[in-house]
Amino acid sequence: MYFNGREEKARRDRSPLADLVKQAPCAAAGQHRRDFQYDDFLTSTAPERAKVSTHPDANKPPLTPPTDKMRRLHAYFVEQFGEPEDLWVFDPTEISNPAPYLRPTHVMVWPADDNCDVTTFQSIGMSERMLPGTRYFAEIHWGIRGYLNEDERHAVAQRIADFCTYPFQHGLALDWWQVLADPGPLPHFPNCPHLLLHPDPADPDRSTLADPTGPIKLLYLIPITARESEILLTQGKQAFIDDLATREVDVLADRPAG
Repeated sequence: MYFNGREEKARRDRSPLADLVKQAPCAAAGQHRRDFQYDDFLTSTAPERAKVSTHPDANKPPLTPPTDKMRRLHAYFVEQFGEPEDLWVFDPTEISNPAPYLRPTHVMVWPADDNCDVTTFQSIGMSERMLPGTRYFAEIHWGIRGYLNEDERHAVAQRIADFCTYPFQHGLALDWWQVLADPGPLPHFPNCPHLLLHPDPADPDRSTLADPTGPIKLLYLIPITARESEILLTQGKQAFIDDLATREVDVLADRPAG
């Protein structure tokens, strides 16, 4: 793990998320709280707001403020989903002697509720750097079916922060339909050792965001079993999709390995 992370929380005032049966965000816009500012997450000194910290020194430097690009992305995702319940802040200033490939990464979280049984995660900050060997940027999106408590949400957000650094650490050009054969432990998916990077399955046109700095691809994380990975890599996309449909697989949840 590269980061441990600090959590900052905000109240919610949003439209309910639609059910994410197709692994996709709700098309309807949420309610944006006009009195809430993104930077409030990073400037509050109330002890109850900074729940997690890796830095042993109480006099640690302040958190890195979000860039203009991060603010634009935050506003876009709030417009899509409403205000997040959590914002997990992963910042190199929290670590002594951070690795050179680390950059500030934020993970927005919309927990499952009575209107939607999927917990949704969205990164901000990965797109500060163009993916190696490409002409585009990327951010990570992950939906997990189930009601996750705060510690569980933190664990998932931490893995997303890891994934955001992965291509820059190893010089990789990530793209849709690639399979990560050994992504490390995937919380809540013990039977899915591989990770598929996928566009928005419900609306591919929403998979790329236009930004003044260049296109930003949203990489949807879909954990898959060894058998599913083999079908995709040896028989192709359509055989993979047909197999999932035949077995009525819910790709937002773990399933038997066979």
